[in-house]
Amino acid sequence: MQIGLPILLLTSLLRQASSYEAKLEITSYPLAFTQITINGVPAKAMIDTGSFRKVQISGTLAKKLNLKLEPTGVKMSRIDGTVLELMKGKTESFTMGNYSASGIDADVTEGDIERVAAQINTPYDVIVGWGFLSKYFVTIDYRGKRLAFSEAAPTETEGLTVPFKTFHGAPLIDAEVDGKSMKALVDTGAPTCNLDMPLTKGNQNNLETHSLKAGPLSLDIEFRPRNLDPIKQGLGAEAVLGNNLIGRYIVYIDPQKGAMRFGSPG
Repeated sequence: MQIGLPILLLTSLLRQASSYEAKLEITSYPLAFTQITINGVPAKAMIDTGSFRKVQISGTLAKKLNLKLEPTGVKMSRIDGTVLELMKGKTESFTMGNYSASGIDADVTEGDIERVAAQINTPYDVIVGWGFLSKYFVTIDYRGKRLAFSEAAPTETEGLTVPFKTFHGAPLIDAEVDGKSMKALVDTGAPTCNLDMPLTKGNQNNLETHSLKAGPLSLDIEFRPRNLDPIKQGLGAEAVLGNNLIGRYIVYIDPQKGAMRFGSPG
C-alpha cells in the first residue's frame, strides 16, 4: 500500500494535467472544422460552441457505423425554427487530434447535419459541441488553425477577460449592442454575428455595423439581422457572437472561473 499510493497519486496528477491539440481547417464561410475518427472511421467535425451537445453525428454516418440508436423523447429547435427529434447512441471509440476516448455518447438528428452541410457547401458528419468543450480549458486560435483543450489550467496570457455562464447547455455573456443590454450566445457555429431582427433595419441579406461592448471588449462589428426567436425563447439571447468576431482573437475559455479571454493573435 505504501508503494502503490504514490503511484496512484502520480497517475491521477498526470491525468489532471492531460492536454490535447487538434488542427483546425477554417473554411471560406468561415467555420472551423477538424478531422476526427469514430469507431475507426475518419470524418470531418465542426467545432460548434453554440451546440449544447457533446458530440453529434449525422444520420448518414450513424447508418455507416451501424450505430444502435434510441429515442430520447427530446425535441430541439434550430435558429431557423425547424423542430427536430433527438436520438442517441454510444460510440466504441472517438479520436480528435491526440485525444482519444471510448464509450462517448453521440446524438443523432436525422437530416440535420446533412441540411447544414448542403447550405454551406462543406460535407461534414460530426459536431463537437459545448457539451464536450465546456469540460476543458480551451484555446481556439483560428489564425494559427489550432484547437487546444486541457484538463489543467494553462499559463494565463494577456487579453480582455469577459465573464460567461453556461445556461441550458450554451455559453452566454452579458453584452451591450448600441447601448442596449442583452444576453449574447458565443457561437463558433455561426459564420457572422447575428442580431435579433427588431434591433436592426430588418434586411437579413445585408450586414449592418453595430457597436458591441462586453466587459472590456469594445468594438464596432458587422451583424446579420436574423429572427432569433428560438434562442431568445430558449436562452434569453438577442445576439449571437460569431466567427467574424471570434476569428479576430485567440480565445481562451476557463470553465472554472467562468471566463473567456480574448487575446491578440500576434
